[in-house]
Amino acid sequence: MKRRVLFLGTVLLIGNLAFALPSNQNMRVRADISKYDNAFVRNVVDQLVARGLDYDVAEARVATLFGDDHAIAAISLHNFKLAFPEISDESLIAYLSDRALFEKPMNMASYDTLVHMLQKTAHQPALSKETYKKLEKVARLNSTIEFS
Repeated sequence: MKRRVLFLGTVLLIGNLAFALPSNQNMRVRADISKYDNAFVRNVVDQLVARGLDYDVAEARVATLFGDDHAIAAISLHNFKLAFPEISDESLIAYLSDRALFEKPMNMASYDTLVHMLQKTAHQPALSKETYKKLEKVARLNSTIEFS
């Protein structure tokens, strides 16, 4: 009887450890972020090229816009889109291309930046208290993003 209990306990312990260890879920999330990142970067670059910039110049301006780590910018944009699904991708890309055109870097963890972005993309100068609270949560969430 003791062997059965020991065997069953060992199997349950190993089974629970398998769930506790890091899995390929992190790799899948990074792959999704990479797709999202590449799509937004490519669309912003294409928007700048359509405005008359050379492709290399457009890429350099987008690099200035998002900084060194495009993955963090992609997660931050994804968080913004989750909080405000009514914002269309087209208006967000237009806003980002305007910022990139004038070489204005973006800090997606900044509450002020998020308020400005929402006002420009939603075309609503006056926002509700609930909207400000959502923006504050998104800014706090974006400030905690880091990759090791």
